[in-house]
Amino acid sequence: MIKEYFNGKELCNSINPDEVVAHGAAIQADILTGGNGSSICIMNVAPLSLGIETAGGVMTKMIYRNKPLPYRRTETFTIYAGNQSGVLIKVYEGERSLTKYNKLLREFELTNISSASSGISQIEVTFDYDVHE
Repeated sequence: MIKEYFNGKELCNSINPDEVVAHGAAIQADILTGGNGSSICIMNVAPLSLGIETAGGVMTKMIYRNKPLPYRRTETFTIYAGNQSGVLIKVYEGERSLTKYNKLLREFELTNISSASSGISQIEVTFDYDVHE
């Protein structure tokens, strides 16, 4: 498959992987500083998934690993605890299904949530991932 990408060119298997990484970094530096980059396209991607903790300590992913950037996603979550005027939002990175196995990046409290007549409230969470900001 890789050979096909390079128009049938024979691949060299004897190159040190560290040298390949260094070469790729040099190409990216050339592109970012305005060089021609010799027709190579480099995409920024999310290195790990990002998400929030939901009921039962579940990691609800908002941005998946290897997602091309920039990327924006909004999702609505329901808060079932009646008469709750605030909620603790915990942001994690990682690939595991439970947050206790992922890395906590930040937590903050969302306050002054107005509850609906049924006692069920909804909040809208947006993740906006842009490498240039």
